[in-house]
Amino acid sequence: MKMKFLVILILFLTFIGCVTIEKTSESELIITRRDSDDYLKTYINIDGGNRIRIKPGERKVYKISNGYHIINFKRPEWNGTKEYAGFIEGTGLISFECENERVEIVFRAMQINHFNDYNMVKKTSLIQQNLQTPSKDIAINKTYNTLKLLIPDGATIAIMDIIPSNADSNFIQEELTVLFVNSKKYKIVDRQTLNTVRIEQHFQTLGEVSDETAVSLGQFLGADVVITGNISGAIPNRRLRLRAIDVKTAQIIAMSSEDI
Repeated sequence: MKMKFLVILILFLTFIGCVTIEKTSESELIITRRDSDDYLKTYINIDGGNRIRIKPGERKVYKISNGYHIINFKRPEWNGTKEYAGFIEGTGLISFECENERVEIVFRAMQINHFNDYNMVKKTSLIQQNLQTPSKDIAINKTYNTLKLLIPDGATIAIMDIIPSNADSNFIQEELTVLFVNSKKYKIVDRQTLNTVRIEQHFQTLGEVSDETAVSLGQFLGADVVITGNISGAIPNRRLRLRAIDVKTAQIIAMSSEDI
């Protein structure tokens, strides 16, 4: 009986050891493209491998070995016709080392010959990471789920800057954009277009945008719905409050309020 128990124990410990090795012998690579312009086709390759297209709002996840890696972002070179002359190499080149880590790369492909923000790299340990979902991510997903219930399918949406304008609010705005784009149910006004129209029409750029101003800006953008709001309070008691406004009627059609 004791021998049987020891055999079972050894097998169990061996299994646990194998699982542990499997979880920690490789790293994870996440690449996210944060823009909505499908005209600018963008490709990546990992360590010189096959070219992979990454679409607007798309998030790709890969298992990679521990060690040194090179990620090359490529853009087809426009030659003035409907054909592409080749690929522009090296405009988006990232190299990094990882050891049982999650590596997150975020970029925005907004211009023909180069990439903006392609070097936004974040690394977190896969061994010591907190398994709980960050409250900010929970708030973003809850906000999206609340707003989408009352925003009609097919609507063109303009997501305004969230006040105050800082790293957190920019992150939330970008993540909401990704969720709405990936749903394939809505048309999302590109952030660069939003900023350009706001500057050209001399709309207020500092402080919270009033509902009236948001509606006017939405009309210039050809949007059906504008999303605006703010982050209030101080850590650890902060709230993300957003509202979706119908541009035609200027009525609030949905509101959300979540802890972050």
